[in-house]
Amino acid sequence: MNVFTGEIVMTISAHVQAGSNYELRFTGLFHPARDYAFPCDARGMVDLARLSERARASYLRVCAQVGREFLGPVKCIRCLEL
Repeated sequence: MNVFTGEIVMTISAHVQAGSNYELRFTGLFHPARDYAFPCDARGMVDLARLSERARASYLRVCAQVGREFLGPVKCIRCLEL
């Protein structure tokens, strides 16, 4: 499933799976602090098989709510923690 609709590259800090250099970030329309971020590849594709069951359910719910509760996804470069 490809839900990626645009690309803006920026540096952010997030807790995502080790080995992933990118994440797909969804920002809440009405609650900007209510962001969701999911590990993705350089093309913005999320590997659903690598997500936990809870993360997969959240990803599918957030994708279904784009335009109603969340802005479209933004691919970001993950900031490595030092």
